[in-house]
Amino acid sequence: MSNENTLEQKLKYAFSSHPSVNELHVTSDDLMFLNASDAKNHAVSLDDKEVTIAKRSDYVTAAKLPVDDNQLDLEREALISKHTELFGKPPAKTAGIEKLKVKIETEEKRLLEVAAQETEAKKNDIPVDKKPGSDEEE
Repeated sequence: MSNENTLEQKLKYAFSSHPSVNELHVTSDDLMFLNASDAKNHAVSLDDKEVTIAKRSDYVTAAKLPVDDNQLDLEREALISKHTELFGKPPAKTAGIEKLKVKIETEEKRLLEVAAQETEAKKNDIPVDKKPGSDEEE
């Protein structure tokens, strides 16, 4: 039996053909209606009078908007600049955007932790190199 005649395939086709329709009312004989009242009126003539609601989100996934290549280039340039600022050298040319984001985010978190430790050490008048409880003498 062909896969094209299933209700699911019909609903996918109907929703993709009518982008402004968010739900369809389906009778037991697989007819689809925009209005619930029309579907119910038709269902009166059927043995199975059930009318189900099919929602667009169950059959058609939203297409991702294409990302402009220029936008990707600008984002990559900004990440390379930030990487160079943080590490003193540009990243590997093969490093992907997501990997750069993770590496930069990790380094920024580490720097925040170091800054917090320095602030805490200044509050307690403890040298940054010396940790509380260490046996080192000055």
